[in-house]
Amino acid sequence: MLTLSHLFVHTPPTAAFDAVQAQERNIGYGYLATPTAGFAKPRGRGCITFDETRRLARTTPARLPIAAEGVRLSDLAAHAVDGLARLAGPQAVGRTTEIVVAQATLNEQIVESVAGRVQHLLGLRSAMPMGLAQCGTLGLYAALALAEGLLGGDDQMAFVAADKWLYPFFRVHGDTVAYGDASASLLIRRSAPATGIRVLGHALVTGEALDDPWTLAPDALARRLDDPAREAATQALALAGLPASRLDRFVPACFAPAFARRLCAALDVDPARVPAPGREAHLSSSETIFALAEAQAALAPGERALALFCDVALAGMSGALVAELTGPPRLP
Repeated sequence: MLTLSHLFVHTPPTAAFDAVQAQERNIGYGYLATPTAGFAKPRGRGCITFDETRRLARTTPARLPIAAEGVRLSDLAAHAVDGLARLAGPQAVGRTTEIVVAQATLNEQIVESVAGRVQHLLGLRSAMPMGLAQCGTLGLYAALALAEGLLGGDDQMAFVAADKWLYPFFRVHGDTVAYGDASASLLIRRSAPATGIRVLGHALVTGEALDDPWTLAPDALARRLDDPAREAATQALALAGLPASRLDRFVPACFAPAFARRLCAALDVDPARVPAPGREAHLSSSETIFALAEAQAALAPGERALALFCDVALAGMSGALVAELTGPPRLP
């Protein structure tokens, strides 16, 4: 059984965002100037059509965490590393044998190794660094699958997620979802302190690939994601050996409320188990770590709860995990 501990999330300041595409341009995407740019997704050379603007725009502006211009993706990852080091301490971090860094988007500096910088900042010369790029916000779920195969009894994985959305990629898909910049980190072990989070079951479902999800209306796209989300959640519950009725909390990713309502109906989960949404932004690859940390912080010291978390990627993938949460220790 895997356990998660020392969860940390960093988000830049929020700002009103009323466009569709990310605004900051990046010279690192040189391939967009070549004849093959037409095959790059989304939007080839970055030109968005009037129809796409109309179809994909939100009805009201969203407030999203957006990293300042010039802040690199690896700078966001560095914030997460710093937070992990402060929470866990050098002795705990020093036990790390594997490092996994995940991002939903392309690295803004093509030649920059974010995983290499994370390894350097952690001071772990002998740990194995791995990068999971363009994994559609599901990096944590992919890392859990890696941890199952890589971690022995005394091994430990340091997981870092970081995302900075840059032009020509879309931040907004109508009122269905709006992506913010963020970074997060945690430690994964097969054993952890009493305040750690026990992963009772997890699943990653590829579903039927959506080659060009931007051609769909946002609500139609969200409905295409219902089936993989339901399948991943069902698999995670089955692996945990729990019926949905045992859940104390169900936390789908920050999509439109209708998405959560449909999932509750499909899984036969009481909608009252879904916490009221307190934000507009989906935190990209950091989304589930934020939800885990928020759910754990809501518990009284020593209180336990069973919770189901899930997220979907717009290309048709989904991930889910069932966790046993323990409230944080009482402060002295």
